[in-house]
Amino acid sequence: MTFLNPILAFAGLACVAVPIIIHILMRRRRRPIEWGAMRFLLEAYRQHKKRLRLEQILLLAARCLVVALVALALGRPLLGQAGVLGGRGAITLYLLVDNGLASAAVSGTGPGAGDPTALSRHKAAARALVAQLDAGSGDRAGLVALGGPARAMVLPASSNTSAVADLIRSLAPTDSPTDLPGGIDAVRRALEARTEADGGRTVVVVLSDFLAGSADIERKLAELGRPPGDGLLLMASEPAASGPTNISVAGLEPLRPVLVAGPRAASTQTSVRVVLRRTGPGVSEAAATTVRLTFQTESGTGLSAPAGSAQAVVRWSPGQAEGSTTVNTDLAGASRATGASVLVATIDADGIAGDNAWRRPIDIRRSLRVGLVAPRRLGVRPTIQQYEPADWFRIALDPSGASGAEAEIELVEIDPASLDAPRLAGLDAAIIAAPDAVPEASWRRVRAFAEGGGLVVVSPPRGVTVHTWADAFLRDMGLPWTIGREARAWPEGGAALSPDRPPVVGSADLLALLTAELPELSRPVRVFKALATSGAASLVAPGSLVMLADGTPLVLASPPGVREQTPGDSAASPRGLVVLMTAALAFDWTDLQARPLVVPLIQEIVRQGVGHARGSWSGLAGSAPAAPARTVELRGLTPESQPASVRTAGDRAAEPMRHAGLWRAVDENGGGRGLVALNADPAGARCEALPPASVASWLSGAAGGAEVRWLPADADVGAGGAPSTLRSALQRDEDGMRLALPLLMGALAFAVLELALARWFSHAVMTPAEAPA
Repeated sequence: MTFLNPILAFAGLACVAVPIIIHILMRRRRRPIEWGAMRFLLEAYRQHKKRLRLEQILLLAARCLVVALVALALGRPLLGQAGVLGGRGAITLYLLVDNGLASAAVSGTGPGAGDPTALSRHKAAARALVAQLDAGSGDRAGLVALGGPARAMVLPASSNTSAVADLIRSLAPTDSPTDLPGGIDAVRRALEARTEADGGRTVVVVLSDFLAGSADIERKLAELGRPPGDGLLLMASEPAASGPTNISVAGLEPLRPVLVAGPRAASTQTSVRVVLRRTGPGVSEAAATTVRLTFQTESGTGLSAPAGSAQAVVRWSPGQAEGSTTVNTDLAGASRATGASVLVATIDADGIAGDNAWRRPIDIRRSLRVGLVAPRRLGVRPTIQQYEPADWFRIALDPSGASGAEAEIELVEIDPASLDAPRLAGLDAAIIAAPDAVPEASWRRVRAFAEGGGLVVVSPPRGVTVHTWADAFLRDMGLPWTIGREARAWPEGGAALSPDRPPVVGSADLLALLTAELPELSRPVRVFKALATSGAASLVAPGSLVMLADGTPLVLASPPGVREQTPGDSAASPRGLVVLMTAALAFDWTDLQARPLVVPLIQEIVRQGVGHARGSWSGLAGSAPAAPARTVELRGLTPESQPASVRTAGDRAAEPMRHAGLWRAVDENGGGRGLVALNADPAGARCEALPPASVASWLSGAAGGAEVRWLPADADVGAGGAPSTLRSALQRDEDGMRLALPLLMGALAFAVLELALARWFSHAVMTPAEAPA
């Protein structure tokens, strides 16, 4: 027999000794004093001695039974598998096991050090619970892995408990946050599918440490409702009092996502910004973290050995939770390898191993192919005052006059009338210097090129007064701006450029490398007229790159299709990039083309724009990552890449991928389309402990406000067997209440009996007093 309240039960049973002690004390012998009539009393005592002893024993037994029955009622006994009121019904046990990123946390400095991981404890507790089920009595078990998105491994519940135990043993931590709301919703759907024939008791157990990365208490949990049978019991392991100190690599952004490393490249140096986040009790202390950066190139046989190692140190001040550093590295060998490559940032082992690396695919090119869309010039060579915008673009993109294989940027001349998909297909970028000459039907082709990962740069034509081309351009490209049909003019010397960089909306900053020099380079530039634009301030992403002193944008950038997106629809994130220059490179518009700023400005727009337009092909674990165009399959390139092969649907993986790693995108012919990287989600690695009261309130929402019963965090689930608390969880807690009431009624009955016996055995006789005379 076990008790729901064993301490009260044992303390009450110990009180049974009180009436026995009182009885013994009352029987202490006293020194007899003989007197005359004593012999008559002794003779009467001898005749009634046996009856008096029996009366005392009955009274003592009644008093002990009263105390014992009250103690048992307060302890609420559980009579195990058999029960006393018709036996227990079948149990349906649903186990929700936290195998998210935070479940890999250990107390030491890394895997194999310190305490077992949180997941190993949860798995041991889950197996102990399953071991107490009896399939012969109709017991069943279901299993949900909570590594996001939650995965129903055994639903509906199965009577094959040994198979469930094997699946529990095979659970491994994911690199995504814990998805308890998704797990609760999966159980809710399974309960709704049950019928009245599936009676018995339903027990839902959540096994987690409930660290900040495991419990998003801002997300409401679905209510499980009342399943058929004897109701629902919701249990959970006790929240951890504290978590380990953990540092996560939260981002890696190269300042040049496309590296041009042709024969004439002066250097393969590149700067990479690495972002780190720190959580757990160690945030209050000063510390230092070393960041190491390497790169690998992809070939048909796999990845090359790591190369180009460089490192930097992030120094943490007390209370600092986020830090970053810029690592300058020389991609040694990049000039000999072209195609898809990956940058890898790593840090030392700490509380969670899965978030100590971050991968970022990049492209290494011999050159960039840029199409210059403008009418061909015929006749004599023009003077500098007669240069068209296309002429200035040629000079800015190839200031040294190199051509052919020696050029880092290969220019391809395209007539606007012949702008079609085949000509655009082989380009990295298209500069449209004469948009008024582009046929209206061609803008759809330009948009398709951009959405395929291309860069489109548009400049207004030189000699046009009414810019009607802008209507088709904005409509078909799906851009968030409005453009006036007539340019705005600034007389008397023109308008100066703003010395300050405007705030960049979004993640891409094409002019990041010019931030230090831009104020000095922009000082002599004057703008005499520019297209009147509006709507850019709040809608542009990445936004206004260069502005005039009065706030008028000079260079704008946005992905295509932003106007058609539904607000908040993150799944419809468009690719590609469209850059609009509001002033033509002509002397009646601006003198920018005659200033030193024009070359670095155009070069950075093209070089950085190509990289941002293509996208990074990376995502966070727990999502279905985007894939390059025409990809049909993702094939794992690293040992940790799970699954090893994933089919694609549309432009992304056909299913969520829960583990960090690197995959090769291949087309229907087996040709490589690029690299796709998944990284551990830093949100799932947060190690701050949450208040138990907040967790209890959050969980109770799933039980309709009912109290959640905790499983002790230090429960012994080793080889010695399951703890009594876990065995008690599988009993019907109503049994204790059903037994408690009869026990209390029995105690009351014996109390009444004791009063009656005490009155009867006192042998006191009361006679009415005689009336006075």
